Amino acid sequence: MNATEARTELFALVKSADNDGVTTLIHKREDRALLAPLDRFPAARKVDAFPSHALSAAQKDFGDLVSRAAQGQPQVLRRSRTPVTVLLPADAASGS
Repeated sequence: MNATEARTELFALVKSADNDGVTTLIHKREDRALLAPLDRFPAARKVDAFPSHALSAAQKDFGDLVSRAAQGQPQVLRRSRTPVTVLLPADAASGS
């Protein structure tokens, strides 16, 4: 899914990841990131370990967050103050 589509559907994608463990591959040009449940990257649960963004703010800057994640900087997405999902570099997460 491209970043524009993912931004439009962000709240539903986060809900699927958080509730059902669904991981979504998102691309922005050459950048590829995974929107993944926190179980895929437990370190993201630690407060202030990684940049975190409220969903409404993340939706506004989603393309930039995908690029940062693709470059190796995980981005935590949260509801209010609670981490719910994380954007990870797709290549590192897949093991390739």
